Amino acid sequence: RDMKSLSVFSMCLNEIHFIELYLRSNLRFADEVVIVDGGSTDGTVDILADYAARYPGRVIYEVIPQVGRPYSRDWDTGFRRQRCLDRCHSDFAMRLDVDELVSDKFIEQIPVLLDDAGNEYSLSFNFVNFWRDWHTVRINHPTNNGQGGWEGLRTLIWPNTGKVSYPDNYHHSPEYGLWNYKYGSCADIDVYHLHYASKVFLKPNDNRRGDLHCYDNDFSNPDWEGAQLTAYQIALREFAGEYPAILKESGLLEV
Repeated sequence: RDMKSLSVFSMCLNEIHFIELYLRSNLRFADEVVIVDGGSTDGTVDILADYAARYPGRVIYEVIPQVGRPYSRDWDTGFRRQRCLDRCHSDFAMRLDVDELVSDKFIEQIPVLLDDAGNEYSLSFNFVNFWRDWHTVRINHPTNNGQGGWEGLRTLIWPNTGKVSYPDNYHHSPEYGLWNYKYGSCADIDVYHLHYASKVFLKPNDNRRGDLHCYDNDFSNPDWEGAQLTAYQIALREFAGEYPAILKESGLLEV
């Protein structure tokens, strides 16, 4: 049978720590990597331009400057993600943020998973959120006073048949239309969120939920334990998995 194609997409802004790792990792298994950059000033766009020249037709990017408060409705997240999705030409689409990384097991199994999914199933993977360092995982999310789950299954892949879309002007906009597909669980395959693995990676307005107790964008001493929180406690566990080989090679584990 013919192998199913896959487009990975993301919006981004000033992701110099992760952008090259993201491109290198995803080009190992994806037919396309589609990015809408928000006007990065830290060298991210230079790396995108370099990879687009080296991988014509596989790395696709454009720059649409973002305005307003970071990580808020001002950023028109829905519009940007829809713009990415509209430029995906593969059989399947995958939303994977620039600070997220698939596991080695994902790469080994994704051809079979896509083939089995056909046009009927979306695919969900176990989301692992590093917190404070590379040895600690945060379990709960600030949503609903800590009742939201940061760790657990997230639907990241679906058939690219035009049945999924993003609403305009909504931060962390959900994928509308996933209900058109049957739910496929890949609970034993991890996808990693790297953004909070070190204070070095923190960016303006990362304290928007109040759980880091960093103000004026001073991340010199983040409150990783949530000592300032009163409504809930941050729940953590020790990371017991295997780091992706490409992450170990990148040098980021030393940051």
